[in-house]
Amino acid sequence: MRHGFGKDLTTLPRIDQESVLKYIAIQVPLVTFSTTFARSAFILYILPLLGTNKIYQGLLWTFMIIQLAGNITSAVLPLSLCRNVAALWDPAVALSTTCGDSNAIIKFAYFSNTFNSATDLFLAVFPAIVFWNLNLKLRIKVSLIVLLSLGIV
Repeated sequence: MRHGFGKDLTTLPRIDQESVLKYIAIQVPLVTFSTTFARSAFILYILPLLGTNKIYQGLLWTFMIIQLAGNITSAVLPLSLCRNVAALWDPAVALSTTCGDSNAIIKFAYFSNTFNSATDLFLAVFPAIVFWNLNLKLRIKVSLIVLLSLGIV
């Protein structure tokens, strides 16, 4: 709250507006990379549990590669929108540099976020499919399914 995070930007002094926008420009790629690595780690955790089931393994690898490529791109795109990245937080710089089409970045962000949501749903449901067919006691199956499907929350 030091610079006015959570407040209306138009009510903040210019120096605080620039700080908030700069921190957001730094935060977006970090959050994007963090969630990407979390999903990838979960997929890499599940892969050895599948044994030799090539269909499941291929499906998991496909989801991981697409979301990795999409998220890395969507983390970098906003920072590469303008020739001078400072244009994202400094209006004076924004007037003196050239910027690309922000609509294209917004459309790609919609795609990326939709795919991330689909991946999250898939990773929440997938353990139920895999573990239900294992030769384990019902209580252990249900426990594993609930534990590994908590991502639905």
